[in-house]
Amino acid sequence: MSKIKNAARILFLPLNALNRILPKREKIFIYSNLGFRDNTRAIYEHLVTKGFNKNYKITVSCPEFKKYKNNAPENVNFKSNLGGIFSFLTSKYSFYSFGKYPIKPYNQKVVNLWHGMPLKKIGNMEDGKENIDQNFFTHLIATSPFFSDIMKKCFNAKDENIIITNQPRTDEFLKPPVSEFENTVVWLPTFKKSKKLSQTDGETIFSIFNNDSLSKINEALLNNNLCLILKPHPMEDVSVIENNYSNIKIINDEWLEEKKINLYSLLNSSKALITDYSSVFFDYMMLGKPIAFTISDINAYMKNRGFVTENPEELMVGFKIKIDDDFCAFINSLNGPDEYKAQRSKINKMLNTNKKYNGCQTILDAVGIKSEE
Repeated sequence: MSKIKNAARILFLPLNALNRILPKREKIFIYSNLGFRDNTRAIYEHLVTKGFNKNYKITVSCPEFKKYKNNAPENVNFKSNLGGIFSFLTSKYSFYSFGKYPIKPYNQKVVNLWHGMPLKKIGNMEDGKENIDQNFFTHLIATSPFFSDIMKKCFNAKDENIIITNQPRTDEFLKPPVSEFENTVVWLPTFKKSKKLSQTDGETIFSIFNNDSLSKINEALLNNNLCLILKPHPMEDVSVIENNYSNIKIINDEWLEEKKINLYSLLNSSKALITDYSSVFFDYMMLGKPIAFTISDINAYMKNRGFVTENPEELMVGFKIKIDDDFCAFINSLNGPDEYKAQRSKINKMLNTNKKYNGCQTILDAVGIKSEE
């Protein structure tokens, strides 16, 4: 654990005692320290869309709270992560995905939504972090019994803590695709080098694919009437990215906001996904569309970060990309038969619940949050 995180836990110790004293009210608290997005954003939007804010006061704590504060819906308030502490201490229901207050729940339902089922080691499964207390919740989501066992190991949880559900963010797959992106291949690499997270796990995409490689890939895209949208991970160390290719677009969260869509709307509309060890491919399997994996650094990644299973490639059903020619071959294959479809469907049944999305409502039902209806 970093010195900053360790100091934070020490500073929060008195708040654990305070949390046992303060009465809890029928309020909902949502926390994120790495942007208002992903599973926490999905839960929030479901709550507001379905009118839960008529019955419950909702507080959202996030770094960019000022952007949302003045236009918040009825009975909703946005606060800073520091300013949200008292709201957490007095709320009966709480949700977090990125980061958390290291405060033990008391007379509360606190749901750790996390941000994806893990292929790479997280939490107590990471080397050197086996004995760090990761358990500051009453409930933890898992998308299947297979992942239930893994999540319990990652967060020192028990059977009674687990909610089997789809990721809240995959509720977006229920909505109609956006036609603008139907000929799009989305490339979502996980972070490999992050100063913010003090990790170096493998080669970055920018060391694997140079300008010559991207020129070849762009030509393959052009020939197949496809566009590649590359979204680097928010935690990846990226300084300057050149974007001089007709059929390759490099985007970020601000671009998605300008388009008035979210990442999972883009995925729902896309033709295929390219990733590496990101949990996004577990979600994408629900769509039944082709997936390719850039795995030229898999041995280094296994040595540095490690995986939750001994043979991760058994779960990574799809085209394997190790050099730029493989990348082009995958692009060219998208106009032909999907040779991995049956195998991918089989793995999907093991990794994702058979329920048709509805992850948000499943979680709300599990903790007893009821709508006005």
